[in-house]
Amino acid sequence: MGCLAFILALFMLFIIMWLFTVSPILGIIVTVGLIWGGIYLGKIETQNKTNEINNKKNTLDTMQNLQKDFTVSQKYQSYDLESTILLDEERKKVCFLFAKNNTTEIYDYKDILESEIIEDGKTITSTSRSSQLGGAIIGGVLAGGTGAVIGGLSGKKTSEQEINKIDLKVIVNNTKNPIKIINFLKADKVDINGKALPIKKESSNYVNAINSINHWHSLLSILIKQSDSIDSKESEEKVISNNVNISTADELKKLADLRNSGILTDEEFQQQKQKVLNR
Repeated sequence: MGCLAFILALFMLFIIMWLFTVSPILGIIVTVGLIWGGIYLGKIETQNKTNEINNKKNTLDTMQNLQKDFTVSQKYQSYDLESTILLDEERKKVCFLFAKNNTTEIYDYKDILESEIIEDGKTITSTSRSSQLGGAIIGGVLAGGTGAVIGGLSGKKTSEQEINKIDLKVIVNNTKNPIKIINFLKADKVDINGKALPIKKESSNYVNAINSINHWHSLLSILIKQSDSIDSKESEEKVISNNVNISTADELKKLADLRNSGILTDEEFQQQKQKVLNR
């Protein structure tokens, strides 16, 4: 496409030069007309892009406003305006909005299984559920088949000084659609050939995107660690409860054996039994 535009520009330049040789006035008129035409088309293209951006924003905003029983305490609208992530710290829930399919997904904190920062398909840092229960859930979720989605994350590698894309990948407890991708920055400027121009890591856009994605990754990491802590506590309590139940049953059996052998009377058995049950 870029090569065709270049050839067309050369052809128009040749025509203008030829018109100037035939009639300078005609050449000037055509040149001015082309300049004004280019400006007009440029304005139309800019307006179309602005309208597209506004439509995407309005779609996501409308989806957010339709949420009931969800109080937004923190929010991020993706750079590509394809998705939004919302946090309700009062109800301990995370919400994902996707404009393309007009879908809304809400999860409890405990259903956030993994958070990962990805630059051009390469993992920069990640946090995942490490408790026995959390690990089992992740294994079950990933067994649901996510190869196609993961394959879509890979991108062309750039140098250490520039990138094309930064995404936050979140794995949730959903076997049908476990992976959520929130874009924080992407190369949206192109060269004369239509090829995306990489973003310099020293640019303010990159710095702002990194600060923002680190904030959200840290938030989700906290939720993941809290869920791990709850899992561990519940697991310990369950072990203690099981041990207590086993110990109680064992003592009652011993008391029953003593009564059956005649060492304890029925009254003494009942008294000792009550003491064991009341502990």
